[in-house]
Amino acid sequence: MQDLESDAVQALILDHITEDCVALVNDLRAGGYESVAVASVRQAREALEQGSFDLFVLEMELPDGDGLQLCNEIRERLGDGLMIMFVSSQNLPARRVTAFQLGADDVLGKPCNGEELIARIDAHRRRRQAHAAG
Repeated sequence: MQDLESDAVQALILDHITEDCVALVNDLRAGGYESVAVASVRQAREALEQGSFDLFVLEMELPDGDGLQLCNEIRERLGDGLMIMFVSSQNLPARRVTAFQLGADDVLGKPCNGEELIARIDAHRRRRQAHAAG
């Protein structure tokens, strides 16, 4: 099995609540992941134009748009080779179902446990790497 920590994963975090963004950046850093944090859908789209990301950690509802729609855009544009997760205060079952239908790999409610977040990311990565290895 490939060592997960040897692969540099670049994450884009989208959350308009500064404290939540900082917590996610710190959680990902503790798990060995690099990240870029943005506070709006507009900034997320700009970051997509300027960089390459393997992991997206999104909020569902934002002041300037919908994280669910952005999830759909990312999946349509970049395909299935990346991970999209929601860490959201919008944690109703219908919203979680919609997230999965639009391409999310996982959904966590806020506040989330950092160790659980990293464990879920690592689990998704292991499955993707095993699938890619054939």
